[in-house]
Amino acid sequence: LPCSEIKVKKKDLTEVMLAGAFAWLAQNGRISLSTGQKGTLIFKRTAAFVTVLRRDPIDPGGLESGILHAISGNLQTDSVEDVVYRVIPNTSVDPWGDVVDIARNHLFRMGFYQEGERSGVVKFLAGRKLVPLCDRIATLQPGIGAAQALLQSIQLGNPALYRLLHDDIRKGIDSRYEAPDTGNDRS
Repeated sequence: LPCSEIKVKKKDLTEVMLAGAFAWLAQNGRISLSTGQKGTLIFKRTAAFVTVLRRDPIDPGGLESGILHAISGNLQTDSVEDVVYRVIPNTSVDPWGDVVDIARNHLFRMGFYQEGERSGVVKFLAGRKLVPLCDRIATLQPGIGAAQALLQSIQLGNPALYRLLHDDIRKGIDSRYEAPDTGNDRS
């Protein structure tokens, strides 16, 4: 995590970030989360679904904005898995990193990061380097407990929905993963 000694796995971070975004939107009355059946007549499974309750003129930005824009309004196609799939911009080799980049770019626009110079061999890579402004990021520290409490309240209030939310977030991210072509076609 920026400006801390805490190291987390990117996949775990991405899952918690998306779960937190869904939970925040639900807590603020912008969406509702429910369970239902997804799949074909023969291969049905229980899944988490999202419905927009209120569209505010104020865009929350970040992952929350991406989620709101990815909800089609058709309950059949608005499972959490499908919405997460639509939040991630492209099929890629690192959809987890794409989700982290969405959040990081939002924090950049809010002034928590600044552009920096790449050095060494990586300076020739495309894209910009974002450097965290640790003094600004420290101001976000009090919100960590509230975010943890929000996720815990969903987990305690509806454990089955909480488990489905995480499972479907994972499935949505995994569905965007495309392994790089290694040239070893075994077909």
